[in-house]
Amino acid sequence: MNNGDLVEVNRALVHARALLEQPNLSLQDRSVTSLQDAIDERIPQWRGLLSVSVSMDTDVEALSGVLAGHIADLVEEGIANAIHHGGATAVAVDIALQDNTIHVRIDDDGIGPGVGSPGLGSQLLGGFDATWSLAASSPRGSVLDVRIPFRSDTLAKN
Repeated sequence: MNNGDLVEVNRALVHARALLEQPNLSLQDRSVTSLQDAIDERIPQWRGLLSVSVSMDTDVEALSGVLAGHIADLVEEGIANAIHHGGATAVAVDIALQDNTIHVRIDDDGIGPGVGSPGLGSQLLGGFDATWSLAASSPRGSVLDVRIPFRSDTLAKN
């Protein structure tokens, strides 16, 4: 079985798990304890397929609820696309709060962005008011850059 097959199997398992855990995948019903926990939950499945590093501002680590779930789903989809479409062996995720905007940047070392029809990633981005771009990075790979408007009342209070 090649890496592309493993990614497809992994994607199917992730989707099946989500359906089993939440049969009604309504965006309003999704919640998580924190963004950090949600990201930590999704990273281990990629071990052995590629290296993933995550950097997150302390300002957004405690983010919870629907938005945190969206961001974690977005990161998971970005990683899946990097390996499936780009053949990446390493992915770096950076999540920061800048000027009332949550900035999610996913860099990979794959072959760069391909051309295709919109998929699950576009649907995820459509679930909230985000602007995004996908571009080739130098000297190799892709950069997914997502900016999500932020309201301070979405941060969990410690």
